[in-house]
Amino acid sequence: MGDQLARAIQALQATLGRNYSAPLPVYHGGPNDDPVEWFDEIERLSTANGYDADYKVRVIGAYLKGTAATWYDTDQGNIQN
Repeated sequence: MGDQLARAIQALQATLGRNYSAPLPVYHGGPNDDPVEWFDEIERLSTANGYDADYKVRVIGAYLKGTAATWYDTDQGNIQN
């Protein structure tokens, strides 16, 4: 019970530590989209918002659209952090 309560408190603290004021950009994977530039912006905004790596892994799929979303959905099992 004590470990479960400690984990719940840690999860709550992590959630409360996040700031959602700087929205993450969407990536479509089009011919004019630069994935490196998009990723760098994700990293900058994630730091500013207090997002940790686990949180980014859980939400990143929601910021992919079009061909990028298709790739992600198809190959998600092979994608590493």
